Amino acid sequence: MMFQSISSPAIIAAFITSLTFPCASLAGPEATERWAPQPPRGMPGESCRAHGAAAIKQQDHGDAVNFRNKWIRPLDATAALARGD
Repeated sequence: MMFQSISSPAIIAAFITSLTFPCASLAGPEATERWAPQPPRGMPGESCRAHGAAAIKQQDHGDAVNFRNKWIRPLDATAALARGD
């Protein structure tokens, strides 16, 4: 199974007007019930490979919310959770 090589759980957070909003934490036993690994999307036979930093691709579905600037930065998950971010 390809997901056995994950080194740490994922944590997703959004910074909006300099505030941190945790969107999802995929850590802990409760998360495994709600979040299940999904097979990679794409062409048949395409596999998911580890990679370095890359561009973000965002789709426009006509929603009223529009983000003009998107920034990615490393987040110390332990410190963020301790602060309540």
